[in-house]
Amino acid sequence: MTLRILASGVLYRDPEARVSATGKAYTVAKLRVDTSDGMVWCSLIAFAETGEKLAMLKAGASLSVSGRATLSVWMNKNNEPAAGVGVVCDGLLVLEAKPRPKGDRPPGESPRHRHLPEATGTAPDDFDDDLAEWRT
Repeated sequence: MTLRILASGVLYRDPEARVSATGKAYTVAKLRVDTSDGMVWCSLIAFAETGEKLAMLKAGASLSVSGRATLSVWMNKNNEPAAGVGVVCDGLLVLEAKPRPKGDRPPGESPRHRHLPEATGTAPDDFDDDLAEWRT
């Protein structure tokens, strides 16, 4: 069974660029994904352009990855069940490559809430929402 995954998290360590015995370049990394009841570790491997992008990132980078996934379960050092996900990445999106330093916010911006402009209730004149052609 093949699973597809889309996961967002934070790189645990700097990714490692490697070369296989056959000369094929790839990059490996660990992604920590926070969940509602803990966290899940994703072991990432990426090839070609996606691998090159991953190799340029540093620990702490926030990103989303997509790809084929395999689940694994094991007993940790405390003899408790643990789980992880292995992902062969075919897509990568950097969400924030470098965390913003504390105190580096625009004046008046709350650390937890960003102020968004209020909705006016009307669409701009050039807004086209004609979806009739897509309905079946």
